[in-house]
Amino acid sequence: MAKKDYLLDAAQQIRMALDREVNEDYEAAFSYYKNGVDLLLNGVQVDPNKERREAVKRKTTQYLKRAEEIFISYLQDNISKGSTHLGGYSSLRFRSIRHLSSPVENLAMCKVTGVIDKVLTVESLINKETFIVKSLPKSSWESRERSTIIPQGVPFMVKLLKYYVSEDTVFLHLEHLQGEACLTYFGQWTEVQPEINPKAMEEMYCAPEIGGVSKVTEACDWWSFGALLYELLTGMPLWQCHPAGVHPHTPLHIPEFLSTAATSLLTELLQFDACYRLGSGGGGVSDIKCHPFFSAVPWLKLSSS
Repeated sequence: MAKKDYLLDAAQQIRMALDREVNEDYEAAFSYYKNGVDLLLNGVQVDPNKERREAVKRKTTQYLKRAEEIFISYLQDNISKGSTHLGGYSSLRFRSIRHLSSPVENLAMCKVTGVIDKVLTVESLINKETFIVKSLPKSSWESRERSTIIPQGVPFMVKLLKYYVSEDTVFLHLEHLQGEACLTYFGQWTEVQPEINPKAMEEMYCAPEIGGVSKVTEACDWWSFGALLYELLTGMPLWQCHPAGVHPHTPLHIPEFLSTAATSLLTELLQFDACYRLGSGGGGVSDIKCHPFFSAVPWLKLSSS
């Protein structure tokens, strides 16, 4: 597909979505919005024009927001009753993933071939296919009234092929990717170790004041958030791009391809002086939520989910 073709194909899907929306066929409208967004998300990754990429990202955000509004207003009740047939972003709770559930005994038909960080490389004894298995411990809370959410079909997230549930663990059967960077699945911690990890300090995931004489406050968390965000947005760990460390007057090395909002957020989070770090003021986390980088995030809807 030519680089500009994705815009034409996406525009056709969005036009169909608008047409179905006018005719109050909201299920079809949602599906067309979903198709259009898929085309835009895939196409923008190989679009060489920086200005066009930024414009496409802004429009994609608008279409995602409209699709979410349609879902909440017209489709959510139907899904809970099982009377709709939507496919797509189950990360937004648009569909069930129960069809991916597999008996935990099926793991016996696989053999471990390697270990990559905290996941296992596994080979099927049946078809010799290689995949990844990641284990997530279940919550140790006594009350488990809240449903477990396992996202599937999320853009830029490694594909979930199956999952297995034992008494205390959820095992995720994930696609084995090579040479690509994708988001993965995280567990939930009920305890935090009080000890400082020396490697985390060395690789600059800890704020500069950690281990020093300066007062440790919640601003340390915002530095760590910035370090992780830096790695996700740039594809490189903070410490690799700043081998001499970050000091009071060290300029932050930020690639030109990042948006103005992303550059601003990283710069404000990765302030050496904790007093000037975003989130350390009287507004706290609200100051971070109000940053332009998160302008498309529906915080109120997320907090009520």
